[in-house]
Amino acid sequence: MIYSFTLSSVALAVGFLLLVSHLPGLFAPAGTARVARAFPRDLPAGLALTVLATVWAVWLTLTIDLGEFSSLRFPITLFAAVLGGLMAVFSREYLAVRALSAVLLLGANVLLDAAFLRDEPSKLVITAVAYLWIVAALVFLFSPYRLRDAIAWATRSEGRLRLLSAAGAVFGAVLIALGLCVY
Repeated sequence: MIYSFTLSSVALAVGFLLLVSHLPGLFAPAGTARVARAFPRDLPAGLALTVLATVWAVWLTLTIDLGEFSSLRFPITLFAAVLGGLMAVFSREYLAVRALSAVLLLGANVLLDAAFLRDEPSKLVITAVAYLWIVAALVFLFSPYRLRDAIAWATRSEGRLRLLSAAGAVFGAVLIALGLCVY
């Protein structure tokens, strides 16, 4: 295991993140739609997410057991840092989407690590979220315009945005309840 987070703490954190991130869509759909539509090409958000993903990847390469590749720890760490820098410099188009994809992949690892070797069937909720993040991250990484199109579809009307935001907030509340009562 790489991380030492409990399934309860992961469910609470993800549930809180979902709840808080979906509330603006319920109460201020016009402003939320404007911000969401601008996100895929938002350079400052892309740079911030790239820095987050790069620091996280570098930290992982410095701390995890690399097995027979331990002698290559420094080159692997250097490669991760250089790759993050090159991504920020040369991949400016849809940088926010690509960096979000990297963060989702790294976050899915945290979720799967917390659910590892747990016996209760309710762990499958967190596991399903992790695999949804992985699939979404891979799709958006290789075709970032799909996130732009998904955002455009979700924000086409205030009613649709409110409905989707309500669903996300409810799912966040369910994860919080699972974290508090089940795990």
